[in-house]
Amino acid sequence: MAQDQGQPALSLEEAITRTLNSSPGVAVQRQQILQAEFGEQIAAGEFDFALFSKVWSNLSTVPQVTPITTVGRTLDVIKQDTNGVTVGGVQKLRNGVTVSPSATVVRSRANTDPWSAEGRSDMRLQISVPLMRGWGRDAANVNERLAQSVLVATRDVARHNVAERVSQTTLAYWSTLASVQNLEILRESEQRALELSDQLQDMVRVGEIEAAILEEARADLLRRRGDVEGAALALAVNWQRLAASMGLRPEEMGPAPELAGGFPAEPATLTWDGATKRWLVGQALAERGDFRAVTQVEQTNDIYLRNALNDLRSALDLEVRAGYSGLTTESAKLGLFSALSEQLAGPAGEIALEFE
Repeated sequence: MAQDQGQPALSLEEAITRTLNSSPGVAVQRQQILQAEFGEQIAAGEFDFALFSKVWSNLSTVPQVTPITTVGRTLDVIKQDTNGVTVGGVQKLRNGVTVSPSATVVRSRANTDPWSAEGRSDMRLQISVPLMRGWGRDAANVNERLAQSVLVATRDVARHNVAERVSQTTLAYWSTLASVQNLEILRESEQRALELSDQLQDMVRVGEIEAAILEEARADLLRRRGDVEGAALALAVNWQRLAASMGLRPEEMGPAPELAGGFPAEPATLTWDGATKRWLVGQALAERGDFRAVTQVEQTNDIYLRNALNDLRSALDLEVRAGYSGLTTESAKLGLFSALSEQLAGPAGEIALEFE
């Protein structure tokens, strides 16, 4: 396999960069992290403040068996027009407490008195506190904590897989570089064997050496040509491995380009004493993403266990409700929200325990 001299030289840094940017395996790891982040955001949304509202209008018509007289008018049908608005919200806290404020205003007007209308308001604040099942972060925040644990494990696994992909690219790059250098050496050896064969052929022609020596040289030449073909095949295989690791498309997997740089310097000799071994093992346990992911899975299982134990408990909830009501019965020209500040009856409250 000949090298493509028309392409720019490929360095190890460029090969690693191409791997990180183009490798399908690396892209899959990124997508898995995005999915885990999306799941964590969905779980965290359980504790966002949720607004709700309701607007309604009702017109009732009630026929009368006996007409009635009111405000100087005789009516055989009573019509009542009712309009209302409810606005509120729900906030769930991560310790299990739920807070829900709401406001409702209703305005009614009947044809029995077309010059006046009745408005009512109702302001409420409800607090629900789980005293047994559902109390605490271990129970109320279980979905978010599970999603966070999955996200951490996914990132650790992705980091480990990407590191393995980079390691594969690096090893494939060095294997390809070694194949290039080996092919060059074998080609030079083949050329020298060919020159020796030509010289021996001239010597046999003038009778200086026996023909058997020439045949032996020709056999050595054929062997060296076979070595060159094997080295070319090894170069092709290693280049295909490097190209696949970098994420090259099939049409980009042509002849191997020229490789820039050489092999790394030989590392300093390590003293394999007990302290060094313990340090290496400690580094592996602290930094390897696959081991960190397994540890995270154990934490996830612990969250499941705590949640299952909490579900075995009975439910005892404390419900606290407080609020006030308003009323107005003045001119029909008053607005819908006038009852919020008129004739306030004072606070009202309720405390209840619910057992299940």
